[in-house]
Amino acid sequence: MTLVSSTSKSSEWTMKFVVWTAPRLPHQPAINAFQEMGEIQVQPCGLFVDKEHDFLAASPDGLVGGDNLIEVKCPKSAENLTISEAVIKVKSFCLEKLRCGNVRLKKNHNYYYQVQGQLHVAEKKSVIL
Repeated sequence: MTLVSSTSKSSEWTMKFVVWTAPRLPHQPAINAFQEMGEIQVQPCGLFVDKEHDFLAASPDGLVGGDNLIEVKCPKSAENLTISEAVIKVKSFCLEKLRCGNVRLKKNHNYYYQVQGQLHVAEKKSVIL
């Protein structure tokens, strides 16, 4: 299992990455490990429906504090790899390494659009991925 944490910021939101690269398990073990790592409580949540466009909805894996969502990803392509290895070896991996050494979610990856939608619909400021 590998957990990595990195932060990417824009003027409107913050995205913190915690990627679980253990064999594909239900999301709860990853959430439990994250909670133990940072002494943070993740609250379960259900479906958020956009207030203006009720055909848009999001179901993140949990809430952290008042303004944060958590979305757990267990990519099969990175199973048994460290984050550093996955970034280099797996072209389809969701994260990319920046020159400064940090990682960020690839803007052309499907997860990027998923979490952007979650942030909008749930009216939150950051997501922990």
